[in-house]
Amino acid sequence: MCVFWFDTSEFRDDAAARTRRINDNLGGFALATWLSDALGEGGVSVTEPWEEDHGCDFYIEFEGKTFLCACCLEDDYEGARDRAGYVCFRRTKKLREFFARDDKSAEKKLSALLAEILAKRPELRNLKLGE
Repeated sequence: MCVFWFDTSEFRDDAAARTRRINDNLGGFALATWLSDALGEGGVSVTEPWEEDHGCDFYIEFEGKTFLCACCLEDDYEGARDRAGYVCFRRTKKLREFFARDDKSAEKKLSALLAEILAKRPELRNLKLGE
């Protein structure tokens, strides 16, 4: 799994997205929508984001492999300038793939692509890559 951590004052969920949240304290729909759109514009196949208890998820099809991408932002607290957030992804595997040698080349390329997309947004401060 690959995780990008950051602070931001952007990507605030609208009222409709807030009503669909599973966890009132965590958002991420605006972030997931922006990121899936940015990937799609670059020719990567993505699904529409959906809400989860940790924020929002969507699937990425990249180099013949499927990845689950999760996006999360702390809720908008009154007066707060920045909120902590993350984007992470992991490859989804079919049962027979668990026993095969794991080729991480697609994961490394996707990580580099996401790093490039995220780095283009100056609103994402203190961007860090974790494992």
